[in-house]
Amino acid sequence: MTKKIVLALIFLLALSTHSQTKKQTPSLEVKVKNYVKWFESLPDYKKREESIILVNKLNNMSPHDKGIWLALMTKYSTKESKKNVADSLSNDGVKKKLLATLKSYNIQNNEKIDTIIIIRATTGKERTFEKNAETIKKIADLKAIIALAEKKMDSIGGDVDFHYHNGNTIYMNAYHNAKNANYELPFLRDEIILYRGTGDDNWNSYLKDLYEVEVQVKTPHILTDEELDSGITSTTKFDKKKFIYIAKFVKGYNYYDGKIRDDKSSSFSINEKQQKENYDD
Repeated sequence: MTKKIVLALIFLLALSTHSQTKKQTPSLEVKVKNYVKWFESLPDYKKREESIILVNKLNNMSPHDKGIWLALMTKYSTKESKKNVADSLSNDGVKKKLLATLKSYNIQNNEKIDTIIIIRATTGKERTFEKNAETIKKIADLKAIIALAEKKMDSIGGDVDFHYHNGNTIYMNAYHNAKNANYELPFLRDEIILYRGTGDDNWNSYLKDLYEVEVQVKTPHILTDEELDSGITSTTKFDKKKFIYIAKFVKGYNYYDGKIRDDKSSSFSINEKQQKENYDD
């Protein structure tokens, strides 16, 4: 009888512990609510640091889970906490910063920006895959050259010295094609970008940080020789030009601690790619 009572007590204790464990597991909404409350309690420099961690966490979620997280954060976040999240930690934030930068970039006194068009924006991850795909194709092409050359040499037979001394150009051309391709292969393999960790921006960054941008500029019309010679005043008030820029987003960091992101010190490295012909409306 005593044994049964003890077993019953153990069973009830187990049920109670299981029930408490279930109760202690917070829902996703509670988790997000608590996270937002904790985030808002942090000092500004810590908020910027935690924002980076949060963005990486969101990028590793499924689109569904990410959407729920963002919706719940919006529900519980105050304007103050939203203000403290570094703007350039998002793709929209970087784009916004780029447009603001270009509006005052390299514009002469009498010129006026008419239109800014983002031709292409890429992430480090996209560029890595693109570069690796190009390199892998080159490797495949070299392997095809080697296979074709070896097949040609096998069909002819004999060895290199024999064909070299007898001036067999078909065999020797195939031999040199295979030799040159085999020489280039290791160098191409070295060009393949490998995953080296979460801090490798060339591989693991989901931030759109490299832009190709077309800037259309209006400048006061300068009379052509034909207009001057004819004495006819032009009705054209502005001449229009297109400029293509490559803009690389440069992350800003705290002056005293190079590991903490500081959005205010982020910037763009902008280079002119080419100037296009005058454009029409």
